[in-house]
Amino acid sequence: MRKFQQERLEKGLCYRCGVNEHSPNRTRCPDCLVMDAERQAKQRSKDKQLVFEAYGGYACNCCGETMKECLSIDHVDNDGYSHRKEIGKQGSAFYSWLVNNNFPEGFQVLCMNCQFGKKHNGGICPHKAK
Repeated sequence: MRKFQQERLEKGLCYRCGVNEHSPNRTRCPDCLVMDAERQAKQRSKDKQLVFEAYGGYACNCCGETMKECLSIDHVDNDGYSHRKEIGKQGSAFYSWLVNNNFPEGFQVLCMNCQFGKKHNGGICPHKAK
């Protein structure tokens, strides 16, 4: 397949579709770039949904907040910085890492308020410290 793609590029064509000229400084045409971006966005959304479902659904494990925009995945042992540095993933790439590693233990759904409170209260959310 790579030889086939290389031949297309040498002709100035998109390596993916082989029909249109590729964009300047790119290997794909504008149509294929858009199509690939849409496919990647769908995959990121699917991964995020799978992660939240695996770790308890769309509700904060501490306060019960259900606004999806406020929720995130928390490292239970407060080792998020070192873990993300170790695996080199953050954001949507972190969700993909969780999916590809079969949803390992040590993670939970928390709202950003509880995560922030946990971070600034010695690893315990102020809701639970009372």
